[in-house]
Amino acid sequence: MAGTGFQRSDPWRGWRLALLLAWLSLAGFVHSADQTAEQTAGQTANQTAGQSIDDLDFPVFDDQPLEEPLSHPDWFKLSFLELQVDLDEAVAAGKRGLIIYFGQKYCAYCRALLETNFGKVDIQAYTQRHFDVIGIDIHGSRSVTDFDGAEGNERAYALKRKVNFTPTLLFYDQRGHVALRLSGYYPPYQFRAALEYVADGHYLKEDFRTYLARADVPMVFE
Repeated sequence: MAGTGFQRSDPWRGWRLALLLAWLSLAGFVHSADQTAEQTAGQTANQTAGQSIDDLDFPVFDDQPLEEPLSHPDWFKLSFLELQVDLDEAVAAGKRGLIIYFGQKYCAYCRALLETNFGKVDIQAYTQRHFDVIGIDIHGSRSVTDFDGAEGNERAYALKRKVNFTPTLLFYDQRGHVALRLSGYYPPYQFRAALEYVADGHYLKEDFRTYLARADVPMVFE
């Protein structure tokens, strides 16, 4: 009745309150459990990722531009950048062809390739045994003579070859054909596969992705 100062009695009120409290308690428990599960999963994922990185020999590094400029390894070929001449000399020396390295002086990924990959004794030895490596600075001004006789500077040559990322590697076989193009940084275990893919002539039979998926690549070259 209106104006009495009392609310109508509700016989289900106690049950509703009990159900509400039970739901809130359960929701809080689930939320806490979800947080715990997420934290545990995150820790496990980080541990697994860390283990995978170590197992796969993938370097962890700061990808910000370098403060000091890079220089090419001293075993890279000292070339006049007359590429057909360089290829002829490589073939005469019994090698599989050329590797043209396109890089930048302040590129962190280029440093990873030069120091982490080529810094490994087995990779360096295998590369030198099968290829001559020539360095190209994509902003450079040195004169380059392409296989077709066309001349231009390093920057023009990089643009001609549609180099959009550094490092980029072009593997040229003994006929002067591009056997493989690697754009970006590949960790050592994949890089070993790339070297073997060209050196052993697998590029003549299948694409690199197919080869990489099935190849039993040695962890270290003998």
